[in-house]
Amino acid sequence: MTSLAPTRSSLPDDDSEEDYGGRRRGRSGSHRERGRVWWRPNLHPRDDEQGELTLRERLVPSFAQEPRWITWGFPILIMLVGGFMRFWHLGLPKWVIFDETYYAKDAWATIHFGHEIGWHDDPPVGMAKDDAAIIANPHIWRTLIANHQGNAVHPPVGKWMIGAGEWLFGFTPFGWRFIPAVCGTLAILMTARIARRMFRSTLIGCLAGLLLAGDGLEFVMSRTALLDIFVMFWTLAAFGCFLIDRDKMRSRLVDWRESFPPTPLPDDVKAPPLGWRPWRLAGAVCLGLDLGTKWSGLWIIPCFMVMSLLWDHAALRAVGIRRHWYGFFRRDTWQSFVLGVLVLATYTATWTGWFVTKDGNYRQWAAQNNAIHFPVLSALRSWWEYHWQTYHFHVNLDSPHAYMSNPWSWLIMGRPTDYYYCNQGATGCPPLAANQHQQVLALGTPPLWWFATIALIWCCWRWLFRRDWRAGSILCGMLAAWAFWLNYQHRTIFTFYAVAFVPFMCFAAAYLLGVIVGRSDALQYRRVWGAVVAGAITVYILVMFIYFYPILSAQTITYNQWLDRMWWPSWI
Repeated sequence: MTSLAPTRSSLPDDDSEEDYGGRRRGRSGSHRERGRVWWRPNLHPRDDEQGELTLRERLVPSFAQEPRWITWGFPILIMLVGGFMRFWHLGLPKWVIFDETYYAKDAWATIHFGHEIGWHDDPPVGMAKDDAAIIANPHIWRTLIANHQGNAVHPPVGKWMIGAGEWLFGFTPFGWRFIPAVCGTLAILMTARIARRMFRSTLIGCLAGLLLAGDGLEFVMSRTALLDIFVMFWTLAAFGCFLIDRDKMRSRLVDWRESFPPTPLPDDVKAPPLGWRPWRLAGAVCLGLDLGTKWSGLWIIPCFMVMSLLWDHAALRAVGIRRHWYGFFRRDTWQSFVLGVLVLATYTATWTGWFVTKDGNYRQWAAQNNAIHFPVLSALRSWWEYHWQTYHFHVNLDSPHAYMSNPWSWLIMGRPTDYYYCNQGATGCPPLAANQHQQVLALGTPPLWWFATIALIWCCWRWLFRRDWRAGSILCGMLAAWAFWLNYQHRTIFTFYAVAFVPFMCFAAAYLLGVIVGRSDALQYRRVWGAVVAGAITVYILVMFIYFYPILSAQTITYNQWLDRMWWPSWI
């Protein structure tokens, strides 16, 4: 149908692939002189007719010549199948599950008042009285307001997004889960297309999208009104924007290099201006929205920006610019500043509802504490105090929880989070027989996570010893979303935070599956056996997703069926 590697430069094991420094490896006679990476001693550029790769093919490998119904059709088909599963009975369970008790109500308040409000006190266990009243009759929500200064501890982007679904479909479980399902579904298409661009292979792209569609954690988070699905969405969107910018920047750079004679560049040639780069700016906006959803996106900002800048430097060096470090710092220093300002401006703009109203939490703090009385400065000082108090709340949140987990256990699904559990006679549950149970467990598909963990280890080897930029990019996205939580192991944290890096695990798993299948020019028996092994792994992952589906979507099953799915005691 399609080649795993349409061009030699996109092959996983191609020794002609450039490294982060732009040098070529492992080939006798290659010219390793700094600044003349693509240049050969015989003063003739590489040519495809001679079995070598041109500069353009190395810096911007071409895609396979495939019709759009393949390159777009298959990813869209996978997205539609995954979306159908996510939207099927989206309003069930008809219950305010887990932290929906905060975000669904905060989102409703945000679209009505511009900021969060305070609701009546909740009981310590079970579904809150406010929640039960809303489920029974959402139109009485105004009678449940305690005050207009809700103590929200997360930025407002995710609540605005949840609120958009509530505005469309009402203050109901389907309404507050609609936009999370939309983002979870679109993430499947984005993952497939990003992986296709990264590996220049439609098959590997479809594998990545299929793996994401079959992940239990992403599935549950797509059907729950929590913020972390939006962290995943904006992180993935930012990564895709920077990746597109990488290709476009390198294409312009090659165009500039081809305007010179096919001889080494003079030493005084400087890096060219590459003009407007809208995709890099779009990536910065996505990072601002990521941070505006949850502060766990903070580390993603420097990681992705540095990654993008290093891509630029490698390209400058690869085209033969002798003073590549000078050109890198001369041009990218101010660009980094602009990107940082754009991220901060986007984040600030997400608080518009809080700024233009007067009743938000801490909105009048400066005036009430005789700090600053000028309107704009007073609002900014109050905003800073709000952030300061929120920061102290997060770093000191160490109250025990039955389903808290250490981030070191996330990759093996050591302690998934129980969102919803019902059995016979439980308050608020549907009528169930004595041996019937329902559960929503935020559990990633175990074989996918375990195989992806192996793939991430393999990516470490690829990056360290083969200098594979794709493996390095996957690790960058993975660590940016995961390492943040390693600094707060004393804090109350949960496994479902890991959904932010699930797409990067799928990238790694799809990459390793592509390597198992083998290169397009490998021997036939090698490709056949590789396809059998990779296909068996993929099918097993999807079968396990179907097997765990009942405890991911609150299906009614017997106690023995439920217990059979509790593979580890820590899952109970």
